[in-house]
Amino acid sequence: MTLIIGILSKGYVALASDRRLTWYQDGPGGRKIIKQGDSDTKAFLLAGCFLMGYTGLARVRDTTMEEWVAHQLAGIEPNAYFETLAEEMTGLFRAEGMSGKLRHAFLAVGYARKGALPMAHPVTITVTNSLNDRQEWTGTGPISDAFTVVVRRLGNQRQMTTTIGWPMPTAAEHKLGAAVRHAVRGLPDNPELVVAPLVEATWSTATKSQGHVGETVMVATLPAIAVPASYVSVPFAQPDWRAEPLALVARRQPQSRIESQFYTPAIIDPDAITWNVQVDTKPLPPPVRS
Repeated sequence: MTLIIGILSKGYVALASDRRLTWYQDGPGGRKIIKQGDSDTKAFLLAGCFLMGYTGLARVRDTTMEEWVAHQLAGIEPNAYFETLAEEMTGLFRAEGMSGKLRHAFLAVGYARKGALPMAHPVTITVTNSLNDRQEWTGTGPISDAFTVVVRRLGNQRQMTTTIGWPMPTAAEHKLGAAVRHAVRGLPDNPELVVAPLVEATWSTATKSQGHVGETVMVATLPAIAVPASYVSVPFAQPDWRAEPLALVARRQPQSRIESQFYTPAIIDPDAITWNVQVDTKPLPPPVRS
């Protein structure tokens, strides 16, 4: 399991996802962890309008979830992405014998257009097989045989924070909520102000997650003014957080001197599909003179 945090506002959306994968083995004494690693991005930019993350199944046979989702949505109209994802996940879980056994959820935050209206409406969309009575993601209780799409509109609220995956400690949840409210009220078009609180909330959760949440965190931001966006950049030099979509990777443990890779969400839209994108910030070696 992992932790995905989505922030929704009229001026921007932001998504935090850790990179932790956990392998289990079932035995007479129950399920135990046999391996963990930080290797997957767990985030998407959909149709230039939504940032999406997931918790639950990370591999479809030997294929990463990012690649599998990209193939399922290839050639699909963006307004059908989430219903298609629900149908394909339901079929996959039934075919693989996982129905009713494994919780899984996608969380998307972004901007949806309604009919011919020119304005895009901020919405949070969850695609999952694990909902409570309030139609919210839950980590307990029965697991459904089918995946459902749940849409929540921002309405008259200034901001909305939604999480899926490993439960966030109460203190961390309250601290994040206060920081997001302060940021949105102060500078409602600047997503940079929520990046550090999202990283801190993920790290606080990781400390108490028995290793299920990793300490390498990617925070992606998407300003409403940039929608629809065709790319996600890495914040070099002096990035313009208010004008372009960005992805920042934060590591709690210091990087080695030779590691300088950053990651961006998988990109899925009618014109382009990419996944497992890495950006290397190491300077180029000096030219060899003959």
